[in-house]
Parts: sequence; structure tokens; C-alpha cells
Amino acid sequence: MEFRLSLKVTVDEQGWAREYGLDQGDAAKDAEAHLTSLAQDALGALSAVRHGLAAIEPVRAWSRAEVSQALNDGADVISDQLGGETEHDYGNLVVNAALTRLEDPDATFEDVVERNYDESPAQVREWWAW
Repeated sequence: MEFRLSLKVTVDEQGWAREYGLDQGDAAKDAEAHLTSLAQDALGALSAVRHGLAAIEPVRAWSRAEVSQALNDGADVISDQLGGETEHDYGNLVVNAALTRLEDPDATFEDVVERNYDESPAQVREWWAW
């Protein structure tokens, strides 16, 4: 949409503007109507977005400590039911691997053991060498 405004200036003999004004015609009314329409469209879109956002479930985020607690509790539930130190050790190793890979997705078995145990990867492997 195009709007045209004309500027009227009356200049005296020394070149000073003595009177000025805009000859707006219908342009100002058209511009106001167009801007009002745009504003109403924007408010309608904002209302739709707000309504849509209200229907979206909030995202739940867990801290590392909460994830660690949940994983350890889960491992304990399983090892308590399956019994034995081997199951408990295996569950803890899986928990430590998961937590390590949260921070370093490329972590290897060796990385997991080095960051979480006072024993070497070879010694940890020996836990299951029976």
C-alpha cells in the first residue's frame, strides 16, 4: 500500500519558512486504517501463540544429581531382586558409564573406569573373569 503526503511551505523574502504544513488528503486516514489493521492482526497472532503455548506441556529438566540418584536407585532395585555383588557391581558400572557419557558422549570404557574407580580398566574387567 502506498501513501503520499505533500509538504506545503511558505517562504518569506529572506528565505525563512513562515508557514508550513502537510497536505495529507486521505493518505493519513488510509495509513491509520492500515496500521490499525496490522496491529489487530499482530494481536490476533500473539493471542493464538499464547493459546498454543498454554497447551504445550512444560519441559522438565533434571540436574545431574537427580539423574544420578534415579539411576543409582534403579540399579539398586534390580540388584536387590537379582541378588549378589556381581549384579551390584555391574549396575554401578552402568550408572557410572551413563553419567560419564552425559558429560562426554564419546567416553570409552577406559574413560569411565579412570574417572570413577581407583582401579585400572583391566582390574575392573577381572571382576567378571570367573
